Amino acid sequence: MKLADTNLPDMKLADTNLTDMKLADTNLPDMKLADTNLPDMKLVDTNLTDMKLADTNLTDMKLADNNLPDMKLTDTNLTDMNSVIPTLLT
Repeated sequence: MKLADTNLPDMKLADTNLTDMKLADTNLPDMKLADTNLPDMKLVDTNLTDMKLADTNLTDMKLADNNLPDMKLTDTNLTDMNSVIPTLLT
């Protein structure tokens, strides 16, 4: 899978590599969301280990009734996604 013709190990966001990726001039170990550090980061008062999306925990997280190992996008699994992108771009 490619994003803007850059492979994932070299993927860049605003010319900053992932190890140096910054959010609002804060490095990842200190990255904060609403003044909460990552170990305590909360989404709707739920910590990451218990984080839920539509009352489904992460290990069971589903998208359109497909679990992550079987997750599909237009009936194409992620490992075959390269075959869809040229179709979407044309």
